[in-house]
Amino acid sequence: MRRSIARSVQTVKRILVIGNSHLAAIKLGWDQLVNSNNNYRDTFILDFYGSNNIHFVNWTCLPNGDIYDHQASLVTQCSNYDHILIVSMTSKLDVNQYAGGKTLNFLSLEVIKTIVHSYHFYHAPIQNRAKIVSQVLIAAPAKAYFLGAPCRPQSKITINIEQHQNQIKHLIHHIRNYSDESLKSNSSISFLVPPTHLLCSYGISTPLRYLRDHNPQEIHGNSDYGREILIYFLDTLMLNNQFPS
Repeated sequence: MRRSIARSVQTVKRILVIGNSHLAAIKLGWDQLVNSNNNYRDTFILDFYGSNNIHFVNWTCLPNGDIYDHQASLVTQCSNYDHILIVSMTSKLDVNQYAGGKTLNFLSLEVIKTIVHSYHFYHAPIQNRAKIVSQVLIAAPAKAYFLGAPCRPQSKITINIEQHQNQIKHLIHHIRNYSDESLKSNSSISFLVPPTHLLCSYGISTPLRYLRDHNPQEIHGNSDYGREILIYFLDTLMLNNQFPS
């Protein structure tokens, strides 16, 4: 059993979590967490913004990093938050974005680093969503963290995993290194990846127990995934002293 490192501080920290349909698991996970752990409830306030891809069509990221929702005529003031967490778009651990169809070659470290540290999502199926996420990451007045959606289940991975074991191990090792590098840097953006206990298949897919309805075709996480990913994120903030006073 992992032990939480959350601790009481004098000032409650506010976090804005931005996402699409993947936001539901994070909300449910937060409810579980605050109902079972007073330290998290007393230390953090989480607000959630977004619910599905349609919302992104109605958003504009203003120059100061605030988000204007045209449909609701509402401005979300990102400057009111200590941190911003993005849980939309493809995870940096998603092996499909590094593969050429069903083939995964050994990539250079420069290519891997460029993909991990990029806040542009050129291959996203919904480009307005990708554009808004990129703009928020760049313009956010608070420290921004990109986590993305859960990694795909094994059924959604295009490559033959068993035939690419060495390439996968090489890739995942360096993705994690570059993720850690972004977290420990002074950059205003950090790129996070899920912890190993939330993954299977050599660390590239989400296991059934963390998928909605335990469905092998499902791409959304469940409440257990939401709880565990939040524990990881909130504890990571404190472990790396990225906890503004």
